[in-house]
Amino acid sequence: MRKSCHLGAQLSAKSAKQGMRDNIYRRPASVFQINRSHFELSGLKTPEQCIRFVCGSHHASLEHVEGPLNLSAYTHGDFEHFLYHFEAYEGPSAWGNFIPKRILEDRDFRVRTLSFVLFMVHDEHIFCVIAGSGMMAIKRYINHHFGTDLYERISIPEEDNVISITSRGVTGNNAASKSIPRNELLVLDALQFGMVPTNMTIELSEHISNDLFGFIPSERSRLVVEVASYFKPVPKISFDELQELVRVLARTLRAMPQKHLTCFVRVEDKRMWRAPTLSNY
Repeated sequence: MRKSCHLGAQLSAKSAKQGMRDNIYRRPASVFQINRSHFELSGLKTPEQCIRFVCGSHHASLEHVEGPLNLSAYTHGDFEHFLYHFEAYEGPSAWGNFIPKRILEDRDFRVRTLSFVLFMVHDEHIFCVIAGSGMMAIKRYINHHFGTDLYERISIPEEDNVISITSRGVTGNNAASKSIPRNELLVLDALQFGMVPTNMTIELSEHISNDLFGFIPSERSRLVVEVASYFKPVPKISFDELQELVRVLARTLRAMPQKHLTCFVRVEDKRMWRAPTLSNY
């Protein structure tokens, strides 16, 4: 009888713990990376200087934002968080034209958009997540190939499955194409000559799903991610899981070599760029 009670208590405790886990607030999260080699940021020494420059430039460009720059800094463990929050005015509400002025009086019926960028500095990398119109603040300064480049480091083309893929043409007449396979299709078989992937939804190999991303709750045995200018796990994640994801991404950038999925290699070293001269013609 005692064993039965003890087992029941264990099961109750386990159920309560699982319930707490299930009640954690989760959100879809696309992780971007700020390109610190951008010509406007390359002369700045610290991540904080880069972040303040990005936010300051955006704040100065807005016409309908009231008040000073709203940027807060927090240090938590191995992270520095910078929260840039702004409320942009999109214009007058249609209701403002519908309701007579004598009733509205001086009430403010402008449409507001609550937006933010949460910068997460880890291992000298600047990652960020956004909401609302946050993309407008960072679009100029992000690494536009971050997600696809990072996927190349963790890819196992002969095991990863393609759910959807969008590519742009480098040769031939095809400018762009999007494919959604009806049946299971390996990344190895989905890549086309002359096409460079720009957005992919991928079911990662079981090995990578468990070893790198086992902390992300998923109904599948293999994690599905979307990669483009961002890296996005398809399952919703909590804030703690977001931080762990950023740790994994930073570690991957540091320790895992890039394996090019196509025969086209993007030139990143500006010292290799050379202006055309008359001898080139």
